Amino acid sequence: MLLYRKIDTMNKIFSFHEYIKFLDTRSDSQTFFTITTGVYDGLHVGHTRYLKAAKNIDPKNMLVVGLFSDDLTRIRKGENSAIASENDRAEVLMELPCVDSVVILTTKEEVYAFIRETKPAHLVASETTRDEEYSSSTMLRLFGASMDVRVFSAQAEIHSSDWRLA
Repeated sequence: MLLYRKIDTMNKIFSFHEYIKFLDTRSDSQTFFTITTGVYDGLHVGHTRYLKAAKNIDPKNMLVVGLFSDDLTRIRKGENSAIASENDRAEVLMELPCVDSVVILTTKEEVYAFIRETKPAHLVASETTRDEEYSSSTMLRLFGASMDVRVFSAQAEIHSSDWRLA
């Protein structure tokens, strides 16, 4: 089993603006990133398999998760769509050994800027994303020419998007 290490400067939860400042001030040009985005609400085995697989593309890379904020989740999935708050979801993600950092994203523009500004070695997208603006086909169209975009199939039969709060 592969053990992951967290680098102190990355082992944290960032707002989008904090993360951009971090990227602007870091002097380690030898750090490479694998990134992915999503809601990660009701974290389940499909999420953990997906994130482990993303990390295993290149275990030396930092895996940074762009986490959709509560507001962005409501815009995407409707009112009462989130079970856990963005802070709780970020904290749970940081408990996974494969996740090096989490960046909370509040708008579609921040999502796209997060991808552009990180300049990742690998962008991982899920083919099960139902929202066209964040779908794997959109990610390939927008970023496929400038970076390695990996599209993963469903990692489990369960989908937290199907869960609804009454």
